Amino acid sequence: MILDSMRISVVEKFAVGAGILWLFTVLDSFFIWNSYENFLKVFAGGVVVIASFFLYNRKKMIFTIPRVWLMFSSFLFFIYLNFRIDIGIWGILARFFAVFPFMLLVFWKNDTLNNLYLIFRKIIIFFAIGSILITLFFVTGLIQYIPYYVVEARSNVHELADLNYHIYGCFVTIHSYISSMIPRACGPLQEPGHFAIILGFVFLIDRFLKQKVNIGIVVCGILTFSMNFFVLAVLGEIYDFVYNKAGLRKLWIYISILFMTFLMFLFLSKELQEQLIYLFYERNLERVFEAYQSTNSLSNALDERINQTGAFYYEQFLHSSKLLFGFGTTNDEIVLSDYRGMLLRLGYIGFFLSLLWAYTSLLNAPFRLRICLIGAMILIYLHRAWMMQQPYIYFLVFLAVCVYNYHLSHRMNELK
Repeated sequence: MILDSMRISVVEKFAVGAGILWLFTVLDSFFIWNSYENFLKVFAGGVVVIASFFLYNRKKMIFTIPRVWLMFSSFLFFIYLNFRIDIGIWGILARFFAVFPFMLLVFWKNDTLNNLYLIFRKIIIFFAIGSILITLFFVTGLIQYIPYYVVEARSNVHELADLNYHIYGCFVTIHSYISSMIPRACGPLQEPGHFAIILGFVFLIDRFLKQKVNIGIVVCGILTFSMNFFVLAVLGEIYDFVYNKAGLRKLWIYISILFMTFLMFLFLSKELQEQLIYLFYERNLERVFEAYQSTNSLSNALDERINQTGAFYYEQFLHSSKLLFGFGTTNDEIVLSDYRGMLLRLGYIGFFLSLLWAYTSLLNAPFRLRICLIGAMILIYLHRAWMMQQPYIYFLVFLAVCVYNYHLSHRMNELK
């Protein structure tokens, strides 16, 4: 009996490791930025398939109607995506091994998914702390002594902006011809805003579980200089005030932190102050506010997510016969990262299937979680809708629900 429990423990550890490998692969982490990218995606997906087989044999998978609906909705979106966007045989195979593991992961029991989240959280904290140190090295000038290697731009947006990536060990920074004293934190990913959303999800889940938020997550989230993290953090704090009864004590803590931050800001050099003002305000809020005030239009307020080519093609799309199915594969010169980009490529049918996938990922969520997670996904549709063409956002939403339900049932069992 003891030997059997040890086997189960080893199998669960293997499953958690497989899930982590798959998750960081579909997140497009730095370790797949090479000629073996598609092979690594297939390998990571294959490991999840093997782990799921072992879990099934040990009755560690659960088949419920909401989870079957979630699996089915992800399958529908996968089929439609391949129908509309052609990326070649290897690309389709890599995409299959990105989505098919998701279809299996949704049937893993909550205790296994909880263990997966705990490891994922620790790894994200590791990348957060490492990114903070890289920022400190930049500000102090010590970064010149740290070895790195260069990777060329991986997206058309970064290529058009003449960006590349400097990788210090396993921590990514973005570089351009414009000199900067403060790099925006990217963690293991290619985009600060991308990493900010992942940090924001960890922050949200910590609030759902009434856990103390890790300071590394907060500081690194700030150093991404992305509104994504701030919006998700605000959602988490509103949840904490309303449902966890955080009280006025927390309000005084925030006021104290803001006051201390302001004092520290006054002692910085003028050059550093100007760069912080640009990163926090001018590149984010100022442009959005000015665009909205001048046109009173949400789409114009989002126009920092679009270039002239993207605007032209989207206007053509709105007056074309392809509203239902979209244009499919589009020109690499198009920059259109919000919901309009998804509509342009996949049409209203593709957008509806994405919403269906999002809805089914929330089927087991209590109302209080559902409101926050819907808010998080709306943010992503408005800012980085291309992320909703990948399985990891839906998985993080589903994972948040499962981890919350696991902790809730655990607490109820303790009360009994």
